[in-house]
Amino acid sequence: MRIDALTSLRFLAAIIVVFSHFGGNVSYINSLPYSLRNGSVMVTFFFVLSGFVIAIANRKKEINIAEFYVKRIFRISPSYFFSILLGVYVFYGALNTLGLLSISTFMLAWFPALPDQINGPAWSVSVEAFFYVVFPVLFVFTKNIKGFVYSSLAAWLITQLVHVNIIGAESINTSWPSIGFSLVYYFPISHLNSFMIGIATGCLYSDYKDRISFDGFLSLATCVLSVAFVSYVICNIHSWEHMIGFKLPVEASLLSPIFAVLIFIFSVSRNILIDMMSMRVFVFLGEISYSVYILQLPLYLFCYKNIFPYFSMSDDYNFLLYISILMLVSSLAYIFLEKTSMKLSKIICEKIRSRAVSVYAYN
Repeated sequence: MRIDALTSLRFLAAIIVVFSHFGGNVSYINSLPYSLRNGSVMVTFFFVLSGFVIAIANRKKEINIAEFYVKRIFRISPSYFFSILLGVYVFYGALNTLGLLSISTFMLAWFPALPDQINGPAWSVSVEAFFYVVFPVLFVFTKNIKGFVYSSLAAWLITQLVHVNIIGAESINTSWPSIGFSLVYYFPISHLNSFMIGIATGCLYSDYKDRISFDGFLSLATCVLSVAFVSYVICNIHSWEHMIGFKLPVEASLLSPIFAVLIFIFSVSRNILIDMMSMRVFVFLGEISYSVYILQLPLYLFCYKNIFPYFSMSDDYNFLLYISILMLVSSLAYIFLEKTSMKLSKIICEKIRSRAVSVYAYN
């Protein structure tokens, strides 16, 4: 089951990450609201959305663990390893053996001070891989959905309290690069609460979506207001830190609950905005968003080394050229790598199901 409006939102989150990483010297990017340039918090959105999507895909059926892992591995691997190959090319001569080994085994975020090795954004994919490993266990507990919702919120609260204390401890260095920084912002367990909140939200949606009728002007107004509220929080939360007197772990899953509410609202709403976001062109952008995210750094460095020097252009025009190349390569990666891999995973899953049926019939 796929909700097209959420697929489109995924592209918006991915392109915001790109803006934040490479748009710092671009005039028209700097003129955007801060909420459209703060890519760090968008990773939290990805984690919540991942839990939500996986939950609604599996809520109404028994999970075949072998099929689940095949689908997830074949979904994330093609563009991921393509990005590693690009990263090896652009970083050739300055490669870290441990970094190469950890990124190749989806373990990058588990090693302090390594998450920027070869392809920095890949740290979040290693967090996602951890989520996939624990999902079948977590999903067992969603049979008591009320208890799981409370447990997810408790996990979020405890995680944030731990993060605040780590950040506030004078004896712990939380500047980059440091073990303290990695534990708060990269360590997979630090983000598990986001995934759990996404699962809880997805289960609630699956259980109650048929009882909710939310359309028309009220639906549209709620969608717009929810986006405005999230944008307001992102734009102002750092100023609130000065008011309360301590630093908040804003980029470490702090905003998970409000992202969950936003996702739920867009999932149950039926209005002109949702219809527009469900148009094929926007859905396609959402489909290539994973490649946009994972290829952004190696492609930028490739352009910086091999393309930008041939054009005497300003940063504004270089960025336009880079975005064009990123969109083109991401589209090709999705069409020829990701879709091919997903087709292959379906074939493998069919064989897994047929083998299970044969064993059952034999017994």
